[in-house]
This record gives sequence, C-alpha cells and structure tokens, in this order.
Amino acid sequence: MGENQELGRAYVEPDDFAQWTELDRGATLSWYDGRVLAVQDFGKTVRVVLPISLDTGESVRIEVWVVHDFGDGGELAAELEAGDWSGATAQGVLLNVVEPWPEVYGAPVTFAGEPGEWLPRITGSEHPVLHRVLTEKWPVSVLALGRFWFENRVRPSAPGNSVKPVTDASALLSAFDTQARSAEWEAYPGAVQDSEVFRVAWDHRRGFVSGPPDLRVDGAELDAVIARQRDYFAARGQAVEWKTWGHDKPADLPQRLEAAGFVSEGRETVLVGLAEEMAGPVHLGDGIVLRETKEEADLHRLATTATEVFGRNSSWLVDYLLEKKDDPNTVVVVAEAGGQVVSSARLEIVPGTEFGGLWGGGTLEQWRGKGIYRALVAHRARVALERGIKYLQVDASEDSRPILERLGFVVVTTTTGYVWEPSPLPK
Repeated sequence: MGENQELGRAYVEPDDFAQWTELDRGATLSWYDGRVLAVQDFGKTVRVVLPISLDTGESVRIEVWVVHDFGDGGELAAELEAGDWSGATAQGVLLNVVEPWPEVYGAPVTFAGEPGEWLPRITGSEHPVLHRVLTEKWPVSVLALGRFWFENRVRPSAPGNSVKPVTDASALLSAFDTQARSAEWEAYPGAVQDSEVFRVAWDHRRGFVSGPPDLRVDGAELDAVIARQRDYFAARGQAVEWKTWGHDKPADLPQRLEAAGFVSEGRETVLVGLAEEMAGPVHLGDGIVLRETKEEADLHRLATTATEVFGRNSSWLVDYLLEKKDDPNTVVVVAEAGGQVVSSARLEIVPGTEFGGLWGGGTLEQWRGKGIYRALVAHRARVALERGIKYLQVDASEDSRPILERLGFVVVTTTTGYVWEPSPLPK
C-alpha cells in the first residue's frame, strides 16, 4: 500500500497545550527527542501516528498526540529510556481534534512501536468513531476536506478560545459533489437512470433531470440523451427541468440543452457553510415569530407567499411537503407577523452525509431588511447541529448571496436550471 503524503499532516502539539498563554507555556519541563512533551500539571504526551486507509489503496499518516501515564511501570517508559520503543505497547487518550472527525478528541487509544519507525502507531480504540476511522477505507474527498481544515486552524492565544476552522471552495465543492449532490435524485425511489443522467417524474409537477459532475458523454451521444429526456416528458405532456452546475462536464451541456429547446431559468450561486458558524441568535422585532410546522393549512399559506415572492406558481410545494410530512429529515419553518406568513424556509438533511440543504427563504418585499432571512438560516442551523450535520448548502439568488457570504458561507460553484415545456394545445 502506497502512502499519500499530500494528505498527511502533523499536529505540532496537543490542542489543550496550544491554547495556553506564553506564560503558561513556561511550565514545559522537557522534550524527549521530539516524541514526548512533558508539561507540569498536564502530563506527558506522546507523538504518535494515526493511520488512515483510503479507498484508492493508499494510506495517510496523521501525527497526533496522546497523554500517557509513564508512571505505570509499563514497557513504554523502559523502551524510551533505552532509546528505542519499537517493541512497546501502551494506552493513552487522544489530545487532538482531528478533522473531519472532531468527536475523536479524548478517545482512549492503544498504540505500539514498530521496528524501524521513529513514532509509535495507534493500533486500536474502543471509541466507536475512532474505531471506524482505523478500520474503514475513506474517500480521498473526506481527507482533502480535513486537510484544509487542519491547514487553516487558528491557534488561540488564551485558554478557553476555540479552534476555528475556515473553509476552502475547492475542498467544499469536492465534499458536496461526493456526499450531497446525488440526493437531488436519489431521494426518489422512482428515479430512472439513462446513460449517466437520472430523471424523476411526478404526477402533479414538472419533471427533473440531472447527473454527476462528469456525464462521460459528449457530441451526438449527449444530444441523443437530451432528446430522450425531452421526448419522455413530451409524451406525458409535462414540463421538465434539467439542473446543471457551473463546473459540469462537458462544458457545452448548456448550449446543447438550449439547442434542444430548453430555456434557462437563470443562474443561482451555490454556497456551503459550517452550521456551527450560522447558529447564533438573531433578534426579530415587529411581532415576527418563527415556528416549525407541517400542518396542511400552513403549507397552503406558505405556498401562497412563495408564489408572490418568486413570481411563479409555487402551489406544488403543498403536495411536495405533505409527502414529507412524516420525514424527520425535512424541517419546515415559517415566519409569521400579524397572522400572515411573511416568509418560509426548509431544511432538508441528506441522510448518511454531513450535509443539509437550505431551501426557500423568500420574504415578502415589505418585510425585507428586518433580519428574517438571517433568523431562518440560524434556526435551521441549530436544528442541523442537533442532528449532527456539519455543512449547510444553499442555491442562492443574487438577493440572498451577499447575506450568506457575510454570514460566512463560501461560494463553491453556480447552478442553472434549464426548462423544457410542451407546446400549448391549439385552441
């Protein structure tokens, strides 16, 4: 198995110690050749390797720190004194927040020295997440995202400050494509695959077509795929949306859709943000109240508001959300004032991933500028965090994009829906 050095990383010290003031750092007692850091009233910590297996067949070395009791008379202390711990085994507790698995901080570990290796290696853990990290094979995209978080850690200068990650567009886009994008069609059991694309048909609203970032077809073959989707919905007498993203391949997909009679509905910006950064409190005045609901009467009211806000018929939302009434991964929030729904939004969690999608959010014009949109984002972010969701994704209009960027969302790509509609019947 080869080693992927690009994704490897080394935590230079335990996270707890990194947050101490320089005065507190003066309590450092000694280093043993870079492998052991002893701090008064803190303990002796050992630099070890956390090995990660990738699904490419490669492995990644992440150097972390564990606290170990050298006073237990164990073989590690004896081996260390002898200048070699290639035969030693010991137990300790992990002292680093290892992204993208922050919950492994504080996990109990077993580690062992290996012949010819300068650092011992973690060999096991009873912690369920760390056990998975050690025993499963991981996609490169997951490690790439964790790599970026590591490189952008902000080291606090005083105890109590948190380590704050920032985000990189390319890493977040890779994570989105890998984890969440396919939910656009995989959420529907009736989705049909044709070549590399998927189409979804409903009885009471327009159909949907999309696919992975690389369709692996071009030219006349791609034209034929497009024509089959159009003709399928033409036979049903239904409109259809083909959703594209700005980084898709082949690059001429939009032009070929237009040549087949599809019309752009306008470009939106795709942004991804950290849920924990979006969950702060937002004060709402003017009697504005947020509440979660899936009551049918509320769904009709929010659909009426959405129709006015977006200038197109949004009555389909009623059937769509009623279908998801018992789905815990769909959370609907309305903003009310004076008995009127002035805005609404929903969170759609992508099962089995770290992503949740933020949808809706349109606010009646006379109620804009009062913090409602920000409050809806914050409410859904708090729900997402409670459900273990780390990332929030939004397809944003030009009205919403600046607000989201100020909140800390990162632009990762664009998305455009191309719509084909059947010709109206002659009168």
